[in-house]
Amino acid sequence: MSHAITRRELLGAAAAAGGTLLAAHLASRPAFAAEEAAWPKLPLPPVKIYKVYAGRTGQFYMARPTEEIAKFEKYFADLEQKLGNVKFIGGDQIPPTDVAQVAAKMAEADAAILIHLSGHGGDAPVLGKLIAVGLPTAVFAEPFGGHGWMYFPQWHKDRKKVVLLPTTDWAEIDRVVGLMRVPVWLRQTRILSVGTPKGTAAACSAEAIKKLLGAELVVIPNTRIMEAMQAVDPKAAEAEAEDYWISQAKEIIEPKRQEIIETSTSPIACRTQFTTQVKDARRMFLNWGADVIQGDVMTLLHRVVFYGDYMQPVADLADLMGLKVIEEGGPAVAG
Repeated sequence: MSHAITRRELLGAAAAAGGTLLAAHLASRPAFAAEEAAWPKLPLPPVKIYKVYAGRTGQFYMARPTEEIAKFEKYFADLEQKLGNVKFIGGDQIPPTDVAQVAAKMAEADAAILIHLSGHGGDAPVLGKLIAVGLPTAVFAEPFGGHGWMYFPQWHKDRKKVVLLPTTDWAEIDRVVGLMRVPVWLRQTRILSVGTPKGTAAACSAEAIKKLLGAELVVIPNTRIMEAMQAVDPKAAEAEAEDYWISQAKEIIEPKRQEIIETSTSPIACRTQFTTQVKDARRMFLNWGADVIQGDVMTLLHRVVFYGDYMQPVADLADLMGLKVIEEGGPAVAG
């Protein structure tokens, strides 16, 4: 049994499922709600995030107010309603709850968020036991909640799956919670490779991709693509070219109209060229590949590109997944 799918539907599905980073990041922004109706609805499971309040509150030295817990509870309830595909569970406070009991219960979650309220029972050794569970974890630590913040960066240096949020901006929670959905959604994702995969050995390995990202690599032979393209109705191709490209263009200098229409029935369509700026072009030249990407021209030259400045979300997502970001044209990174 087969189900026909248009190219527009395929691209839309890829944006919603394969483009998990962009989708998760945008969906945490208020403006995204108005645009969401145009995205295909996929049966993505809700992401379960275990919340923990660490440290005593109230009269203790440099502790957050006790009533702040109720404010957080309301904030999480509102955020769950706004995003629609996350579910906050847990809500234990340490102490009085034993940290070992909380760590055991966290196993039922996909991710965790730790609210640091004070160092009185919520210091780094206590939180470290929760981070050791291995879930993608965010630690939200507002200033004046003790001196524990000095020890938190060590988790980052040790490549733990943790994002540190030492800020008073609660909107940062929204942003990181949006990213926490990505590892779960990746396990529901298929990566379509047209023809033989190109790149590093790991990037071409279905087993390595599955182990690292949880996604399934599906290779579509070029012959199958050619057959599908040749079967396209010329009138349908012209209609799509008019709707998708020609009518949307501010001005067409080249190619000619007929050539644009013909690309609708060709797997080799118009190439898109990008112009970008980097912090240090010479450093990028000297550090091309960063001793990580090695191989032939296809491996070294062709890269995945996304629109917009998403360096911070990419860095945070890497922290949540235990990965490392290397910026070829950026500043030197120790370690």
